[in-house]
Amino acid sequence: GGVTGMSNISRLLTTAAAGGSSSGAFSLVYSESSYPFTNRIGSVSLNRNGTKLIFCFTRQITSDGRYQGYVSSIDVDTISEDWGKVIYSGNANGRIGYTGAVEIKSGVIFTVGFCNYRANGNSTDQLFQLLNASTGAEYEAERDTSFSGGTSAYKVVAGSNNNAYGCGQFAGPIGSGDVVAFHMNHNSNSLLMQTRQAYGDSRNDEGGSVSYMPTAGDTYIGLSRLIVSPDVSRYAGVMRLSGGAGNFTWYRNYSSGNTINDLQYTKDVATDENENCILWGTNNSNAFLARLRASDGADLGQTFVEDSEGTLTATTVTCDSSGNIYALATQGQNCKLMKFSDVGNGSADLVWQLKLRILNDTQATLGTMAINEDKELIYFYLYSNDSDGRAVLAGLPLDGSFTGTLGDLTVSASTTITASVGNLSNVAPSGSRSVITGGLATQTTTMASDGFTKTLTTG
Repeated sequence: GGVTGMSNISRLLTTAAAGGSSSGAFSLVYSESSYPFTNRIGSVSLNRNGTKLIFCFTRQITSDGRYQGYVSSIDVDTISEDWGKVIYSGNANGRIGYTGAVEIKSGVIFTVGFCNYRANGNSTDQLFQLLNASTGAEYEAERDTSFSGGTSAYKVVAGSNNNAYGCGQFAGPIGSGDVVAFHMNHNSNSLLMQTRQAYGDSRNDEGGSVSYMPTAGDTYIGLSRLIVSPDVSRYAGVMRLSGGAGNFTWYRNYSSGNTINDLQYTKDVATDENENCILWGTNNSNAFLARLRASDGADLGQTFVEDSEGTLTATTVTCDSSGNIYALATQGQNCKLMKFSDVGNGSADLVWQLKLRILNDTQATLGTMAINEDKELIYFYLYSNDSDGRAVLAGLPLDGSFTGTLGDLTVSASTTITASVGNLSNVAPSGSRSVITGGLATQTTTMASDGFTKTLTTG
């Protein structure tokens, strides 16, 4: 598709008053008065040499639920965009968006998401795209045409050079909804699908998270399975897949013996410094954190995370090279960011907690966070439904030391979160796997400059 210039972008710079010294903290707020609707899922990742942030999100543009996607490359030193592009659907149904973006090899960005180029306005296909990392120009786009039902890719991570791994959900060959895992790479700026597998059972299953094991070359896939119909309980856990998207190496769920109190949703997974799996999910009205052993999925510790302010819904988790865990969750109209030194020791593991709020309403979504240990910052995405709608890319110090106001984002100390030792059983459930044999179709997309106002505030 055609790419136009960016002359219609306005960008504002302000400086926060938060003690007078620079902490590296910032917020970059995207607002658009022409489309005063909800921003949705998004992600942030670092490129392979750590000099750029690759940021994407999806925004609702009409009251009847049409969407557009946005992707950009941002310099980590100046927090200024090298480029930013909106992707539009050529279909009147107008459903297209980004859910993840990573640098698949030096100079090439791989994005995933969903699109609708059909007459059926309720169905979407998985969308895959390659972009020039320097300009945002599209090399190629493909969509998955394997199934007639709605499909979406949820998350993607970069593997070894030239490889990417992702997951999503669709009406698949096993049941009414299946987890899908995929491994893709590229050759001469063309997308190549290596493997696609469906996992699940006869009921509705969801897959919203993936993490790569750099030494083993395998992936962890988080999934949530409906076990009582109607949808009153789920049975959630994680799989280790050989070769990224292949056979089960192991598959483990967390159970209480009472389905209402089982782990209901695995919201995200991460790989720690020893390549064990970190699981971040939702158990009833609490969040749930666990570490599973890489070799067999055995439980290495678990923590119930509660908030006296209300229900805590887990969204995103990541780890640094020293074994610390950073977890993001939504609580009412706030978000909570937490740092844990370990899992399974209760309150001793909770290092710090922060409350995050954008104006009067703040939400976090499934997505990715990124850690820059050179700058000692963690980067994450939030959105707000206030006024003209806001998508916020933020960075905060790894030591949790910043509190103050960053433009529309307020960061304050929190004392309402408590951590206690978990007591769920780590069990090996049954599951099915099916190879997906459908093909990809080359898709013409339309990309253009955007009309966002972008306000950078530093602290």
